[in-house]
Amino acid sequence: MNPEHLVIIPDGNRRWAKKRNLPPWKGHETGAETLRRIAKNVIVDNDIKYFTFWAMSKDNFEKRSKQEINMLIKLISKGIQAFYKERFIKEKEVAINFYGAWKEFFSKTTVQKLEKIQKETKKYTKHYISILLIYDGQEELSRAINLLCKDCNKKQNNNIDINTIKNYLWTRTLPNVDFIIRTGIENDPHLSGNMLMLQTGYSQLYFTKTFWPDFDNNELKIALNNYEQREKRQGK
Repeated sequence: MNPEHLVIIPDGNRRWAKKRNLPPWKGHETGAETLRRIAKNVIVDNDIKYFTFWAMSKDNFEKRSKQEINMLIKLISKGIQAFYKERFIKEKEVAINFYGAWKEFFSKTTVQKLEKIQKETKKYTKHYISILLIYDGQEELSRAINLLCKDCNKKQNNNIDINTIKNYLWTRTLPNVDFIIRTGIENDPHLSGNMLMLQTGYSQLYFTKTFWPDFDNNELKIALNNYEQREKRQGK
């Protein structure tokens, strides 16, 4: 059985480009095409209800050159709009949502375009594609706790559990993650610990050396077959 909630951490765009003596944004450009192809496969061929994709971390935004970031934001905006126009979005009733601090850093025009896509797909409930933009899990948790503290002071309510905290997250509408695929691993299989911190406690992990621009439908099939064959004890 396929996972209900699949997350992909796409690593290797820059290394893919460097290997071909190309500028970094060429890797991002090819990676955007890979996303469109893989997302369609996830939804149409595998009928996975929740697909989450980490498109840009806050570290990416703060530590890369301004030229690369500006190009990456343009590619994201252009790619998401083309993605939204894919026939399968409407046919499979896919809601598209964005999570992170993107509204604080993207241009007003880009924000309006992404908000329009969210609004126009909000009615769909069969499948969900979630894109993390300028996202950091520690910051998400920190902001959530600060908001919770303010509300607790107003309500004088100290009955706080994990579900209470989840209700203040950017990603509060996302269920627990079943399966995480990370690409571009080179002898250092690791998880980005800041991602969806409260939804990944029992997630199954899968690592591949394939750079994200080269990740194809066959690679996805191999990963999903691997997941299907595993025993998922979840602490039991």
